[in-house]
Amino acid sequence: MKSPSAHILVTCTKRKRLAAPGRLRLGSVGKGSPSDVAERWVQRLEHTAALKVPAASLYAGDHWQIAASLPAEAARSGVKARLWILSAGYGLISGSASIAPYSATFSVGHPDEVIARFTGPEGPEAVREWWAALSAWPGPETDAPRTIAELVRRNPNFPIVVVASPKYLAAVQDDLLKAKSALDDPATLIVVSAGGRGRGPLASNMIDCSARFQSALGGALMSLNARVARGVIEQHPPFPWKVTGFQDLLERLPMTEPVDQTPQRQPVSDADVREYVRNALRENPKARHTTLLRLYRESGYACEQKRFGRLFKEVEQNHARTK
Repeated sequence: MKSPSAHILVTCTKRKRLAAPGRLRLGSVGKGSPSDVAERWVQRLEHTAALKVPAASLYAGDHWQIAASLPAEAARSGVKARLWILSAGYGLISGSASIAPYSATFSVGHPDEVIARFTGPEGPEAVREWWAALSAWPGPETDAPRTIAELVRRNPNFPIVVVASPKYLAAVQDDLLKAKSALDDPATLIVVSAGGRGRGPLASNMIDCSARFQSALGGALMSLNARVARGVIEQHPPFPWKVTGFQDLLERLPMTEPVDQTPQRQPVSDADVREYVRNALRENPKARHTTLLRLYRESGYACEQKRFGRLFKEVEQNHARTK
């Protein structure tokens, strides 16, 4: 008898095992409309000489370690699940796709933030245009689906589990709505996104997870979505997977009062900070170091205020001398 099947979609991570070359950092691409920027970006991805590796082996960090384990957990429940990646730089790709190291993210304030490349309107509509533009590119794999909707059209009876932050959900919202309408049962679209419950057109497909599960599940807040998904799948949800079944099992997990939600930030070198400041000053020569530090920390990076101020002043002086 054939095993039941499902798709698991997870977001990419900023942390990677290989450094991105300068031309594959989105911050080095000029500004324009989402489609114009995407066209220039895709040209770089297609013609890079950088070493390409399977996507699953490129990403790193706590979130990725848990996310990559989800198909194995599904297999213990008798479900054959394939892992797909929602990449801010490549679009929808499989874990086996051969890709070059790159830097592109929806995180606010990062030097390679997607929305910072756009002129004109900003916000959710702009990132949805970006996702649509990437999806129109054939991508790194032959005959692989480039949209979530196409993935569903090929297997409309496969449940879809999406593990993503609100920022990534905003980018793929239109694609997910089309996918939902193409499913044999719309309830088999399951979205795991802490902080996103009860808002928007996908609210009925989102399970109600939040920081109150963090202490029980362990790990950093940044990997909570993946840990919640794993915590539910470990309990062998009945097949076909549905949002109500996932929610019922989630509520059986131990939980606590919200824990200290101080961001878990990644340490960085002086060179990383200087590069961030240089890129930021190119975009806005009048940027203040306090604003840039706040944005940098919100992107998940750790830097003490005095150290950041010193490095900012150093880069600012060099920037002024080269004018």
